[in-house]
Amino acid sequence: MRHLAQIGRDLADVFTFRQIGAGDDHHEEIKTSLDRSEIGILLISADFLASEYVAGVELPALIEGDKRLFAVVVGQCDHEHLTSNLYAPWGLTPLKTMTEPERDEVYTEVARELRRALGS
Repeated sequence: MRHLAQIGRDLADVFTFRQIGAGDDHHEEIKTSLDRSEIGILLISADFLASEYVAGVELPALIEGDKRLFAVVVGQCDHEHLTSNLYAPWGLTPLKTMTEPERDEVYTEVARELRRALGS
């Protein structure tokens, strides 16, 4: 999120599930944010791929909504069936296998690509 902070201040609303408050309707908050979004960043891991909520709610809303999707592979997982159709010019090397400076390079490239996609 720190790499997206400036984009969130200048160009777009950046949504993360951590913004959902206690007692809020989580499903409705996520659905509303997915409906409003133009771009999605998928942080792909084995947990992401195993999630029934991601598979049944989030991914269909993003894919059927014709959003621009960026893929960032966080950990080792069988992602090829999904990432072959997603935008990832920084590559698909899992972030967990990288050094901290290498991860920062990927995050910086994601932020640059988002800024371009948002027209800035």
